Amino acid sequence: MPFQSGGEAFLYNKALFDAKGVKHPHKNWTYDDLLDACRKLNDPANNRFAIEVGQNGL
Repeated sequence: MPFQSGGEAFLYNKALFDAKGVKHPHKNWTYDDLLDACRKLNDPANNRFAIEVGQNGL
């Protein structure tokens, strides 16, 4: 019986992308595209951060 498993997922808020005029992710997205989107979406003054990197945990 496995103790832990992993995988990757990318979840995003389509309405927020649309509101900020940021293109939605697509299959050819690069890390540079991700960083560019994060720069446009990041809004710490309103407690909104563009990205959260999580870790599997028990």
